[in-house]
Amino acid sequence: MKPHTPAPQCAICGASAFVELVKDESGVFWPAHPGHGLEVTQVCLNTSCLSELEKGEELPHKIDSFLKKQVCSALGLARKSGHIVAGQDDVDACFKSGKGIKCVVVAGNAGASTQRLSRKWLEKLDVFYLLDKDTLGWSLGFTSCSVVGINVKAKNARAELKRYAEWNDTRKVINER
Repeated sequence: MKPHTPAPQCAICGASAFVELVKDESGVFWPAHPGHGLEVTQVCLNTSCLSELEKGEELPHKIDSFLKKQVCSALGLARKSGHIVAGQDDVDACFKSGKGIKCVVVAGNAGASTQRLSRKWLEKLDVFYLLDKDTLGWSLGFTSCSVVGINVKAKNARAELKRYAEWNDTRKVINER
């Protein structure tokens, strides 16, 4: 039996940690990558914790870029493992049949008809309005893509999407101060 390891906590307020950061030689914080070999600071995305950690405006941008890369990587892996349905017609067919998809990603710059159709999916699915068509397509190996359905088995991709969506809500508050 594995020993119980406590959930990571924010170094400042003690809340559940959301992102891990490392401090480089010049004292600037960056999102942590596995195997970096530096001391890791775990921080929640509370605006007061982030502002106490680093006074500069760059930290929110760095975290956003890091989380976006994590989402793109998770979507690419889910596609390679066959847990992605791409395209408006295919996603809608899966939605109507009730088979497979657990959540949908709609590009922020998707067309009006795609936006209207996605409102119907909100009844039963988690719908994320993240990324743009080019970034969403790039993460899947396409030129561009407006809609992606994510299978029940792609738990990592769904978790990364939820984390990025939560960060976007927090980022709006940070940008308003």
